Amino acid sequence: MAWITGTQAADTLLGTAGQDVLIGRGAADFLSGGEEDDIILGGAGDDTIGGDNLPLPGSVSPWGPTPPGETPEFPSGRGAFLGKVGNNLILAGGGDDSVVAGFGADTVLGGSGNDTIEGYGAVYLYSRVPNAWINTDGPDLLHGGPGDDLLRGGGGDDRLHGGRGNDTLVGGVGVDTLVGGPGGDVFAFGRPYAGQFVAETGVGPGQRDVILDFEQHQDRIDLTGFASLAAGQAAPLFLGTQPFVASWALQVRYAIEGDRTLVQFVAAPIGGAPEDGTPPPVPDGPTGEIELSGIHHLRAADFILA
Repeated sequence: MAWITGTQAADTLLGTAGQDVLIGRGAADFLSGGEEDDIILGGAGDDTIGGDNLPLPGSVSPWGPTPPGETPEFPSGRGAFLGKVGNNLILAGGGDDSVVAGFGADTVLGGSGNDTIEGYGAVYLYSRVPNAWINTDGPDLLHGGPGDDLLRGGGGDDRLHGGRGNDTLVGGVGVDTLVGGPGGDVFAFGRPYAGQFVAETGVGPGQRDVILDFEQHQDRIDLTGFASLAAGQAAPLFLGTQPFVASWALQVRYAIEGDRTLVQFVAAPIGGAPEDGTPPPVPDGPTGEIELSGIHHLRAADFILA
């Protein structure tokens, strides 16, 4: 196992093809673990951390070199698959850090600061590849720590814990468990279109995502990713406990089952209502569900729908 240690200055630390321990120490460091199972400690400073092979500025991708002066961006759905699988432990430390965990089953602790943590594999976004998107399959454990963090799980059955602060949690593909922690948190869901990331949730036990600590009057559930993209469409509907109705709009309702609350929704057609005026049917059932631990009498204010 290789030990690679930085200085108090801004360092670039690159792992080997084997198992590595990378320690960034001070300043804004760039750390990339490489292949195999790595341990990465960012230390103080605003660090950029990749669990697997994160491309350097100026490096060559399948589409040519990274433009000079640019740094890797993080997935909004478009990317190039780079690197091999490693199950990484990443401790980002202090500062506002950007972490791409990698393709395996990774554990990330963001530490203090406003961090962006991706459970996806290492990707680089290229504007010339506009609509390609990926999700990887590793089950990740992402913990934001103190600060206002953005956590995105990617593929696999992930567990996201925002920690203290006003966090945004995006489970991604798979059956995800979400814990916002203290603060006003947003739990965001959506589908892949126009190059956007996917944050789907299924229907039924073992298929839907679970929010363990939803707090009314503080947290919100963002379902705008299931609304129509077309202009001039009907506004989303919050139905309370009433059944779904005939509408082309996004519809949201809830039901209480025992000691849990189920958020149920029907996604709007991406392109909006059919141009030929076809009337909408009454849905047979929900497109997706989100399970909330505990009993919650939900209101429209608990959601972001448009």
